[in-house]
Formats: sequence, structure tokens, C-alpha cells
Amino acid sequence: MLEQPTGLLTNEKSLHEFCRLIARLKSNAQLHELIRIDNYPLFIERLFRFTIDHLLSVHHHRQYHLSPNTLHYILSYWSKIVAFLSHSSHLGDSDESPTLHLLDIYVPQIVCYYVQSRLDALNTDDVLYMELFDNDQTILQQQLEMISIMSRLDYKKTCALLCNCFDDIAQQYQQAVNSEAVERRFTFLIYTLGCVIGARGVSLSSLSVSSDDQDLFDGELVVRVLQLMTYIQQKTSGENNQNSINTAITTTTDKINSTPYSERLELAVLFFFEQFRRQYIGDHGRSNKIYQVLFKHLGNE
Repeated sequence: MLEQPTGLLTNEKSLHEFCRLIARLKSNAQLHELIRIDNYPLFIERLFRFTIDHLLSVHHHRQYHLSPNTLHYILSYWSKIVAFLSHSSHLGDSDESPTLHLLDIYVPQIVCYYVQSRLDALNTDDVLYMELFDNDQTILQQQLEMISIMSRLDYKKTCALLCNCFDDIAQQYQQAVNSEAVERRFTFLIYTLGCVIGARGVSLSSLSVSSDDQDLFDGELVVRVLQLMTYIQQKTSGENNQNSINTAITTTTDKINSTPYSERLELAVLFFFEQFRRQYIGDHGRSNKIYQVLFKHLGNE
């Protein structure tokens, strides 16, 4: 079915049930059991291609009228097996290499494709925008919670992607006369950053960077959102001079008369800082590493 999925893709109900079956693999067969099967490398590679080429493709999503629940089941499978690695002792046995699962090859690519494809599509795809940002944003929340768990598998790569995306959109935002399309993308990205920060509790010491280093990467994300918040405040209040705090968003002219930032973007920023508060402020704050980054960028202000 994974090698020739044409029949599945033309029958929405069959595709939905097939994805439900894949999602149940995690509960019926643990990862350390799956990797002992001879065809496991072929299976995981085919599932990766199926996920990327068909289920995550916004074009195919529209072409085949796929239900958001169908994508939910596949992302659920990937996120659950990644979460399994964080507390598995079986994969560390002396007779098994931890990399036999091949997740370190495929999962980061799924994360990158999900984020980039949604950012690209949100420029013009009103249907996707309404699907993700409906009244309660349930679909967006569920998808990002799973993607954020997967992002911690190779957090250095994920953070580099997110920072690059942020800097690119920031440059577009400060140059845009009509910022509505850019704000759509920014809103999605800020929600993504918030969920990634919120997934800090997922520890993958054998596969990813150390917890302290992950906190340093988190700091790079926090700095950028703080810079965005400062820029928005200056922009909407009509200040002509940009504060030097804006290192990621530099500007020579302040478009005072441009459209004020949207309510959705404001809510995304609030959501981000709520996730930051839960992970780094108060009794649950477990590391000072992130503040090294904040003081480095913001300490002189």
C-alpha cells in the first residue's frame, strides 16, 4: 500500500482507516520490536515518503480532500515513537545500535517540511488559513504539539530552521506595505515556536544535544519573539526611531501608516510567552542557560 498508494489516495475513507492502522502500530508493537523485523528499514522509508509526498503536501491535501484527522493519525505515530526514545532502555542494549531505528534521518525532515510547506502555503491559501486558525484552533494545536515533540529529536537542526524562517519573515514584515499575508505566516510561526518551547520536557540525551544546550537554543527563539514584540509596539505607537534591541528586525524606515498587527498575531505572542513562563519561570524553571542568551542580547538595555 505504501509503495503504490494511488488506490488509497482516491478513497478518503480507506486512507483514513489506513492511517488509523498506522497510528495503532505504536501501541501494538514497540519500536525495539519493530527494528528487529527485516523489512523495517524499507517500511520506515516508505512511510516517510508517504507522509511527505501525500499527507503533508498542501496541494495533495486539497486535491484528495483529505481530512485533518488523517494527517493527525500519521503525525501521532511519528511523535509517539520519538517520545518512546526518551524513556526507552531497550535501544541502548549492547547488541543493538541506537540508530537502527533510522528516526534521526527521517523525523527532522518531516518537521522541516511541515513547517516550511505551511509557511509557503499561507501566503495565498485561505482554506488552509481558516482550517488552522478556526475559532478554537484545535487542529493547529494538535498538529503543533506532535511536531514539537518530533522537533526535539534533532533540536539543533530544528532551531536553525526556525531562526532562519523567523529572520526571513521579519525582513519581509518590516518592508511590507500591506502586512496581512506576512502576519499570517508570522502567526503560524510564533505558535510553532511556542509549542517547541513547551516541549522542553522531552529529553533525548542519546540522540540530541544536551538539555543545557537545548536551553541555549530556546534562548535564541525567545530573543527573536521579544524583538518582534518590541518592533510591533514601536510600529503601532508611531515611533520614528527603532530601538537597538531590534537586532533580528532592523529597519531604516518605520512604516507608521501600515496596517497594525492582527489580533491573531497578538494572541500567538501571548501563547508563546505563556509556554516560556511554564518552562523557565517560577518553581518549574530548571536552568539558567537560557538567561545567558537573553542577557547577551538584551542585557545592556
